[in-house]
This record gives sequence, structure tokens and C-alpha cells, in this order.
Amino acid sequence: MRISLSTYPESIPAYPGKTIDLIVDANSSTENPSWLEAEITLESGLSLKPNRSVRAGRFRVGICEGRESCSKPIKIYTEHNVRSHLYKCHVSVFAFNKKGELNGRIDEHTLIKCDSK
Repeated sequence: MRISLSTYPESIPAYPGKTIDLIVDANSSTENPSWLEAEITLESGLSLKPNRSVRAGRFRVGICEGRESCSKPIKIYTEHNVRSHLYKCHVSVFAFNKKGELNGRIDEHTLIKCDSK
């Protein structure tokens, strides 16, 4: 399995309450279907909730059928203490087989750019 991370738009304004989508793309390399979940950890200044400071969470990405890909956008919100900076975002993607057993884990990270534009 291969994982790629991207953001849309490329950067987020460094003002409280702004949003950006973190896009998790997974490409399966096996014939068997996999259930995917992503665990996300953010640095201070970013949150997974609009009005609360939530820096870690787990999201269902979906089911990747044999040799297919699936994608999930996840909203990231700026907090009141955000500033122009590159923020590290760590993502762990867990793959489960059809019996619900852990089949693999991939760790990736990306940088989220906040600017004062």
C-alpha cells in the first residue's frame, strides 16, 4: 500500500477560524480489500475541531478494493494562537483485512503552510 498526503488549498491564512483540507490518498497493492483508518496528530496552532483545541483524532478513510485507490479529505482548522509558520502534521494509516485484523501500518507526515496573506 502507498500513501500520499496533500492539502487544498496549498496554504492556509494565519487567522483564527480558517480551514484547509488534508487529503489522504491510499493506493492498494494487493487483490484483497482493506479497511483503512487514519490517525492524525497536529502541532499547536491547528485543530481538528472548529471551536475546540483537538490535536489528535482518528478518521475512517474507507474500503480499498483490490488494487484500487481511495481518498479522504479531512478539515484542519486554525486556532487563536496560529502564526505564519510551517506546521507538522503526522498521519498513521492503518489497514485492516476483512476479518478486522490489523494488516499493516504506514506513517507519513506533511507540512501545513500558514501565511499572513
